[in-house]
Amino acid sequence: MKIVVGTDEQTLNALIAKKFGYARYYLMYDTDDKTFEVIENIDPEDNHAPLRELVQKGADVFIVSYIGPHAFEVIHSANKKIFHAKNITGMAAIEKLERNELEEMQNPNVKKSIGHHHNSKVI
Repeated sequence: MKIVVGTDEQTLNALIAKKFGYARYYLMYDTDDKTFEVIENIDPEDNHAPLRELVQKGADVFIVSYIGPHAFEVIHSANKKIFHAKNITGMAAIEKLERNELEEMQNPNVKKSIGHHHNSKVI
C-alpha cells in the first residue's frame, strides 16, 4: 500500500502539515518496502497537480490534518481514501493507520479551498 502524508520537511519525522493542499512536500510511503518518495508541492495554486501526480503514481491512501473541498475532490474522485490525523508526525500517522486507529473522512474539514477563496474556515 502507498500512503501519502503532507509535511513541511522532507522527512517522515516531521509533523503533518496543518493545511494539506499547502504542504511543502508530499511523502509517499510504500508499506511493502518501507521506503518513501518526496514530491515537492511547487505551486499549490496549480490545480493540485502534485496530488494528481501522486494518484497516477499509485497512492492508495492520504492522511491529512485539514483539507479543503478542492483537494478533497481531487483525491476522492480518484476513489482514494482520506484519513484524518493532526499534531503528530507522518510516521506516527502511518503507524496509526496500519493499526486502524485513524478515522476515514467522508467530507473536507475546511469550508473553502484557500487558493479559490480567501476566507477559509475550519469546520
